[in-house]
Amino acid sequence: MSQVSDVISAWVAAANARDAKALAALYSPEAQLLNAWGELLDGRDSINDHFTQLFRAFPNWSKEPYSLIQGPHDWGVLEWQAQASFLGPYQELEPTGRSFRLRGCGVFNIVNGRIRLHRRYLDRRNWYQQMGLR
Repeated sequence: MSQVSDVISAWVAAANARDAKALAALYSPEAQLLNAWGELLDGRDSINDHFTQLFRAFPNWSKEPYSLIQGPHDWGVLEWQAQASFLGPYQELEPTGRSFRLRGCGVFNIVNGRIRLHRRYLDRRNWYQQMGLR
């Protein structure tokens, strides 16, 4: 296995363990996580805070990878399906108790064994509709 696929596989394992600290440790200190709707998480601390909040709101979060594509150099793409129930506050949203199933993908740039850039693509509108938010 290559270094890129090793890091992405460790990312999936930490996400499925709902371990924000382990996830954040996979990112470089200056890493960026960019969501398709324009939200930018800048730096490992911001990324850790995001995942801490995400797993508090969705304590049964699970992510099933179904494709991992190794690109040229230090790039990889992970296609996934996630599911969870909205059981705690998330950002400024109150929990609805509703569950969702969502497909998406992440594009990762891995430098020196750490994630330097992570772009996340998903249908946020569909996600929010399933949770009863819009």
